[in-house]
Amino acid sequence: MSRICGIYGVQISDTSHQVGHNWLDENEDVFIVTNSVFPAEGSQFISERFDLKGSTLGRTCSQAEREKKGSDAVLKDLDLAKEFKILDALYPKSRPRKCGINVGSRAKAELLSQLRRDTEFLVECGVMDYSLLVGVVNMDRSGKEVNLETLLSTVPEEKPVSLQSRKQRALLWRLSSPLRQLFAPPLFIAKQCYNACDSILMSVLTLPFPYYGAGVCGVHGGSHSVIPGYRFGSKAVYYFGVIDFLQPWTFRKVMEREIRSAVGYNKQAFSCAHPEDYAERFLAFLDHHII
Repeated sequence: MSRICGIYGVQISDTSHQVGHNWLDENEDVFIVTNSVFPAEGSQFISERFDLKGSTLGRTCSQAEREKKGSDAVLKDLDLAKEFKILDALYPKSRPRKCGINVGSRAKAELLSQLRRDTEFLVECGVMDYSLLVGVVNMDRSGKEVNLETLLSTVPEEKPVSLQSRKQRALLWRLSSPLRQLFAPPLFIAKQCYNACDSILMSVLTLPFPYYGAGVCGVHGGSHSVIPGYRFGSKAVYYFGVIDFLQPWTFRKVMEREIRSAVGYNKQAFSCAHPEDYAERFLAFLDHHII
């Protein structure tokens, strides 16, 4: 959760209506200052940003905003869900490396465990409408752009395979079975060594991107604020933080939900929901889209 650094009340005096009287019309505004989820220089290297709530009503980034802001545009729930719909059809068996927020099963379990504890606390506080802010850093050394469009452009066209070719492939697969069994142990060891070296290298590569304030004031987002992973099969670093968690579940929010429901909207679609229902939907969405 993003840490609150301070809450300040500021009174702004307005003398525009003063007519022959020595009085001031003062309005007080409240400012809440929180620690940033992204580093101060994040705009220089963060390639994608997501604001995820688990709701679907209006939760998309317009094409106009993407063209105007580029990598600073904030993508939302439906934008992330769209990847799964498209790539599920193209890669029904190999999707885990192709889309979603890919941090690996272990890191995912630890992240969701922490988010579950956070949401339990927020339910006790009676608040809702918070979101998980995600920043993606493309760590591909080639410098190529990593996104859904570039991935789709590399999908090879499927060519029909004759029955004779299928039989030949099946025969070669059976004949190569002894060789595959013979080389399986050294290949497994080599793969484990590669994964270990890759993990160490990824940890080292995250050092130039510390959590904002980590080396200045000692404020840190926790062990799950920066996690190495993959994005569309390429190496990436993810920044995570729960933001906007100060909206209480009030009578006004109850009426907002009931009015929207009365005009035909699905209660499960919009973000206005009871704190318990909101937390459950929030975690369910993240569990499905973090892999």
